[in-house]
Amino acid sequence: MSLLFKSQKKIFLELNNLIKRHPAMAVFVCHEYFRNLCPYDPYIKFKHSNPVKCIIETQKKILDLFKVLKKFENYKILFNNDQFVKKFHNYSEQNKDIYFKKNFKFNEVKKNLLKRFKSVKFDLKKGIKNKIVLDAGCGPGRFTYILSSFKPKKIYGVDLLKDNIQIAKRVFKNKDVKYYQGNVLKLPHKNNTFDFVYSSGVVHHTQNMKKGIDELFRVCKDGGYIYLYAYGRGGAYIGQLEKQ
Repeated sequence: MSLLFKSQKKIFLELNNLIKRHPAMAVFVCHEYFRNLCPYDPYIKFKHSNPVKCIIETQKKILDLFKVLKKFENYKILFNNDQFVKKFHNYSEQNKDIYFKKNFKFNEVKKNLLKRFKSVKFDLKKGIKNKIVLDAGCGPGRFTYILSSFKPKKIYGVDLLKDNIQIAKRVFKNKDVKYYQGNVLKLPHKNNTFDFVYSSGVVHHTQNMKKGIDELFRVCKDGGYIYLYAYGRGGAYIGQLEKQ
């Protein structure tokens, strides 16, 4: 038990320092800590039935997570962005079946995506043109399809679920897009492959958030950019992450 409390103290000391400089990252850590302690998360398979062992394992993951979060050079925080939340809610209500292109408001979603990137001072139109792009956790391919409209040289969409990839290939297909089933914790790409890596609402649903972020860094080229969005509507997101 002494190890458990020692690690707990270390985690909160780290959080106390982190929240002053990077509050969004503190949100990531707290959420990751809590959901790994909750036995009802559908995305996590627990190795231990013993709660003490489970907590100790979780604490090790969190302490490792602190190390990888410190790689981020800059980020943008959006807390309580009422306008964005309202627009997103209206869009969701009007397009409950997102798997049909006829119900997908391409121009509206594209406009909102451009606003996101503008807020972190990244010119999406110029930033990915003729570049190699990865959408890590692409779902049914909606944002991959939008990103492909900015004329990247090649764009890849990867998702864990076979059903999502099948929908993407059928509904959001494009000659410059390649969809495939895969795990963001073990991407089938060499180091320094992509100029731009986009990941929206994915890594915090994996079994190992640190490993997921490490993979994004691994496949991104030196001097490339990573866009990482997490924790839902009106929450915090990290953008324009330049790999040093």
